[in-house]
Amino acid sequence: MSWVEDKLGLSGGRWYSGAEAPSTAIGKDNDFFLIIGEVEGTGDVYQRVSGAWVFVGNLGDGGAELTSDTQQFAAAGTWTKPVENYLWAKVQVWGAGGGGGSGMSHSTAGVSVGGGGAGGGGAYVEMVFPFAALPSTVAVVVGTGGAGGGAASVDSDGKDGAGGGVSTFGPYLSAYGGGPGMRGRSGAPADGGSGGGAQGAGVGASATSNEGGGAIAVSSGPHRAVGFEGAGTPTLSSGVNGLPAIYGGGSGGAGAQTGAVTGGKGGISLFGGGGGGGGGAITGTSNVSSAGGAGGLAGARADGATSGFGGAAGSGGAGGAGAAGLLGGSGGGGGGAAASGVGANGGAGAVPAGGGGGGAPARSAGAGLGGGGGSGRVVVTCYGAGPVT
Repeated sequence: MSWVEDKLGLSGGRWYSGAEAPSTAIGKDNDFFLIIGEVEGTGDVYQRVSGAWVFVGNLGDGGAELTSDTQQFAAAGTWTKPVENYLWAKVQVWGAGGGGGSGMSHSTAGVSVGGGGAGGGGAYVEMVFPFAALPSTVAVVVGTGGAGGGAASVDSDGKDGAGGGVSTFGPYLSAYGGGPGMRGRSGAPADGGSGGGAQGAGVGASATSNEGGGAIAVSSGPHRAVGFEGAGTPTLSSGVNGLPAIYGGGSGGAGAQTGAVTGGKGGISLFGGGGGGGGGAITGTSNVSSAGGAGGLAGARADGATSGFGGAAGSGGAGGAGAAGLLGGSGGGGGGAAASGVGANGGAGAVPAGGGGGGAPARSAGAGLGGGGGSGRVVVTCYGAGPVT
């Protein structure tokens, strides 16, 4: 008889093999046994459950039908374990995107007015569990997208956005939401929110640089995302672009401080949500206005990418909404400013996990609102089916 360790390294996660049905003298719960050799029952698979070996299927053509069960949650609910004796349960969790800040309003000529910073994207976390190890029901929480900053009063700063909520699959997995975008203001740019991570939420509404959710300081810079953690925002300056992430959310672009600079682009994320784009601005004396930044792509693999399998990014200027994709959603675009009239609203982040864009400023009433972040999502897929128990 022989065995190999399961690559996940789980306790009770060994595969055994032999020429006859397994004995209760070997193995632990959640172990598997495969019949091999030129004998009757070759290819049969058994799983140890509650101290006994249970037949779950055959690897050959005559074995159990390969089926799956998928339950998707766009709001809070309860996952109920299927009656089929599946082998594995893959759980995918997205945190919600943060909301963008709104643009400021100032009627005095000669005063520069800034756009709002964008919200950070929510994180993506996944895990494959032995089906037998999960209980009959698991509570599911789906994070709510952060609200965009509300309307600014005349001659006042804009309003901060709100952070995205955390999504959870019982006590087993959590994906945190993106940080909020900062309010548009005069004389200083507005920071974008950092991306959510597997170990912490993104942060925002700060006049200094922000670490990403669960971020770890590394030699390449303290604000870069590492593994499942969210992207931070770089040293704050007018219209600075957000930074990328892998599983964490991309950080939001900063709002522009003067019309000579466009709003910052949102940071991309390969699996999580893209950050939103920062809002444009109006220069004081010359009254020059600028466009908002594009939202960060989801499903993009590198800085400067122009496309990704996660959906198109929201365009700057008009504050376009992010697009949903196969994994995370893209960020909303930042609102564009105009020398006179109203400022454009920031675009909404896509579901799941996209960050909202920052709103544009205005010379009087009518500054752009911040775009809302995309809500989270939880998907549970069970597969590797045997007979009904």
